[in-house]
Amino acid sequence: MKRITKFAKLAEQLEQAISAHVTEGKGAFPKDKAMKAVYRRDARDLRNVLELFRKEDFAAAYAQAWKLDSLPRELIPQAAWQVMARVRKPKKLR
Repeated sequence: MKRITKFAKLAEQLEQAISAHVTEGKGAFPKDKAMKAVYRRDARDLRNVLELFRKEDFAAAYAQAWKLDSLPRELIPQAAWQVMARVRKPKKLR
């Protein structure tokens, strides 16, 4: 039961980071449509990582996370990176 609780807590931390990122993008660039689009894309990509993490498909989450730009990658909690890094690569990428 601890494992589920730990992963749920990490998922919640990532979800909060995504929400903060979206809010920051809206406030920082109120008239810049291109930058708003960048923040929306980052949020979408982070949500994809979050969904894979919640499914405990850590290899796919890790692979997806590494495709992100550096700013959204830095929003992923260190503990989540440690969980995902245990698996490293999906089987088809090995």
